[in-house]
Amino acid sequence: MASILVLVATGGCSSAASTPDQVLFADDFRSNARGWDLDSAQSHWLQWSLAAGKLRVTRTPASVPFAGPMRFCLPIPHRAFTDFQVTLDARSESKAAGIAYGIFVDRPTNDARYYFALDSDGTYSVFVEEHPPTLHPDFIQEPTALSTANARAPHRITVSAVGAAMTLALDGTRVASVPDAQLGPGPLGIFVEVVPGSGDETWVEFANLIVQKP
Repeated sequence: MASILVLVATGGCSSAASTPDQVLFADDFRSNARGWDLDSAQSHWLQWSLAAGKLRVTRTPASVPFAGPMRFCLPIPHRAFTDFQVTLDARSESKAAGIAYGIFVDRPTNDARYYFALDSDGTYSVFVEEHPPTLHPDFIQEPTALSTANARAPHRITVSAVGAAMTLALDGTRVASVPDAQLGPGPLGIFVEVVPGSGDETWVEFANLIVQKP
């Protein structure tokens, strides 16, 4: 086990500074030129769409009931990463609990999946789910209230992988760490989770995705 995953979310959404030779993957979400498999991500509960430089995920009132949390993951198409830094702007318009969102990283290809999650109830958490998946993943960081006054404000999420330990920070403040993570390479991408009990329509928007050398 010799991999570092560093997960950071910082307030504000200014563009990340990088040079072309550092960039491994980038998408401004103005079209689907990168080949995201949006069709496979569609469901009774979530609709994924690209418009005006945003990847929007809309949760509609569920027409099909479900008993527990359901996580929908959209990996970066046809890519695996070992050492990297990924940045992603994200915000939710939800006024109630019931939707979580963020970045996932597989280590390696699908043996363990790490999630850095922001929740519409104003909390964040970090957890790992080993293969095969379960409804009860292991929390690295239990759900904790955001320090920002506005839970629905935009956040920049950054995940970096280099070396042999895992540290996590939110809005510039370290919030959790683990001694190690499983080895890469593996896919990474965006996820959204819905839970039963709330029928309101809401959405999450992602923008300015950049994966670059650490």
